[in-house]
Amino acid sequence: MSVFDEKAKRLARLFTAICLGDFEVVREIRRAAPAGEPDRSWREAVLQTHLFCGFPRLVQAYGVFDSEGGLGEPEPDEY
Repeated sequence: MSVFDEKAKRLARLFTAICLGDFEVVREIRRAAPAGEPDRSWREAVLQTHLFCGFPRLVQAYGVFDSEGGLGEPEPDEY
């Protein structure tokens, strides 16, 4: 039994793929996003990657997300 639910596993995989620069995996994860995702947790996970792998990878990831439909609309309190 895993202590992580499917969403947590997906976010960990997404975060790791960005840090490793594996943008095909990032693309695959975004394309396979279930209903209701990407959401706030995706946006937060992606934003945090700059701490571990720098802004260039973050910018590249945003480019992939833009080409695949984005990261969803921010909630009002995210601004």
